[in-house]
Amino acid sequence: MSNPSPTLASLSRRLTSTSQLLLERQRIISLQIAPSASSTNTIVRNLSAIKRDLHQIQNELGSNGLAGKGKKGESEVEKQMREIGDSYDRLVEMLGEDESGKVKAKALTREQ
Repeated sequence: MSNPSPTLASLSRRLTSTSQLLLERQRIISLQIAPSASSTNTIVRNLSAIKRDLHQIQNELGSNGLAGKGKKGESEVEKQMREIGDSYDRLVEMLGEDESGKVKAKALTREQ
């Protein structure tokens, strides 16, 4: 994989759609309605796949030597990876804000 950009774009789109699901879940919880188990499982499945893909891309970047620092600090790919990772972490935090999501969010937390 010489250029991970298409994969990064795909990850970004999946983060956006998962964010929408999480926002809807939070809205339902704010109305004091229990969130749907099916919706929660979809969110967890999406986040698990994103976490796996992030890890895979980071490994590929490291093995291809693309993760090196340029003259201006981090490369564009590294910047995108950091932003996607930060977005992922925020979504996992959102999932863990209620009791039913807290346990699921623990398993999705990335190692730093």
